[in-house]
Amino acid sequence: MAKDADTTAQLGLVPGIISPFGLAKHPQDVVGVYFDQDMLDEQIPLTFHPNVNTHTIFLSAADLQKFIES
Repeated sequence: MAKDADTTAQLGLVPGIISPFGLAKHPQDVVGVYFDQDMLDEQIPLTFHPNVNTHTIFLSAADLQKFIES
C-alpha cells in the first residue's frame, strides 16, 4: 500500500515483485510489515516472490515470521 516510486526508492524493488523478502535489501527499519491474522492462522503454505516475479517461494507462516524478525 505504497506509491510505486516510494517502494522503488526504499526497497529497490519495482511494482509486481514486492514481497517480505524485499526487507533483506533494506537494513533500516523504515518499512512496516503487516499481515492479516487470518492469513497467518491458516495451516497452508504462504507464497511470495523472492524479489523476482519469475519464481515463487512457499513457506509456513511460522517461517515467515522468523524471517521478518531476523
